[in-house]
Amino acid sequence: MDVKRVVGYREFCNKLWNIVKFALSNFPTDFKPKEDGVASLEGKLSLADKWILTRCSQLITSTNQNLTDYKFGEYSNNLYDFWKKELADVYLEAIKPVVKSGDSEAALNTLYLVLDASLKMLHPSMPYISEELY
Repeated sequence: MDVKRVVGYREFCNKLWNIVKFALSNFPTDFKPKEDGVASLEGKLSLADKWILTRCSQLITSTNQNLTDYKFGEYSNNLYDFWKKELADVYLEAIKPVVKSGDSEAALNTLYLVLDASLKMLHPSMPYISEELY
């Protein structure tokens, strides 16, 4: 057992927690996600919104395939990369100015959809933290 790996996974769990904490702190108290997802916001979606939705869609496809094929290593690596490298490092950094500006309906709805889907995908491998965050 590699202690550095255990520490890295602990840090990953902390990253998950901070991502959800960021989202919850930026959702207004009266926030209700659009019932149609982001379909009604099509003209308002930024390039970053479209990019993360595309990446999330690709992750859903690969997650379903990896779980069907019992490729648990690929499944967990893809989720790790998505959460850490794409969602946290790119998308959240891209929407911070938008959220602070106040014109954030599209970004918040996109973030809600992505968090909803990615927490559900994470649940088979990390049920306790994903359930708590959901």
